[in-house]
Amino acid sequence: MPAPAPDSSPIDLIEYELNGFHQSLAVYRQQVTSWYAQALDKASHAADLPALLGMERVLRVGDSQMSVSMTDSDFASSVAVCPAGGELKIESKFESVYDVPLGNLQVQVIGLDDGSSTFIQLDEQGQASHHCVAGGRYQVRVQGGVSPAQVEALFASYDGLTAELEAWLRKEWRGSNRTGRPPARAPLAVGYWPGPGQPFPGCGTACRWCRTSSRTRPSTSNASAPRPPSWRPWRVRRPR
Repeated sequence: MPAPAPDSSPIDLIEYELNGFHQSLAVYRQQVTSWYAQALDKASHAADLPALLGMERVLRVGDSQMSVSMTDSDFASSVAVCPAGGELKIESKFESVYDVPLGNLQVQVIGLDDGSSTFIQLDEQGQASHHCVAGGRYQVRVQGGVSPAQVEALFASYDGLTAELEAWLRKEWRGSNRTGRPPARAPLAVGYWPGPGQPFPGCGTACRWCRTSSRTRPSTSNASAPRPPSWRPWRVRRPR
């Protein structure tokens, strides 16, 4: 579908963005794959590449948490104190719109008080438990990168979400059109750049417009009206 002319009406511009919305994740997926391949190349200048906002590698040890880049392959957790039960729980995952386990990984549990060192294997869900001395201080070291298959699993977890968002956006747009005029701030929905700066290119601008439009037109909704899907990393959890 050809891009609309710069002087097109706000309605035409919004329709164009909605028609291309389903491509958002595919475009971003292609960009991340290219970015990740470069970051894995030690000869590349990975530090100069954009950060993958909303896509972090998370290591939880007891009540402590450490978040690093998805390309970090050698890092240590924050210091965790062994609980009264004497069991230190460890969890490794991607934390994004959905939580995706990073399992089948060996980690080193270091006792900071007694100098002990134990290697344990995380299961497929990225979880393990380690017997510890209550009140003792521990740290977990990870030495292992994220595989292409695990990156693929991260994106697979998004399947269906873009369709859900698109359906909601179109419903909001149809509701706005019933007034016979576009909302005053409709241009907020257009002109997004589908780059690595946001996990879902176009979502932010389109959804900002929908929220704005609902405030600039007479409300026909009620308390039981459907709410927009949430995509904030700390709000949504991967279905089990």
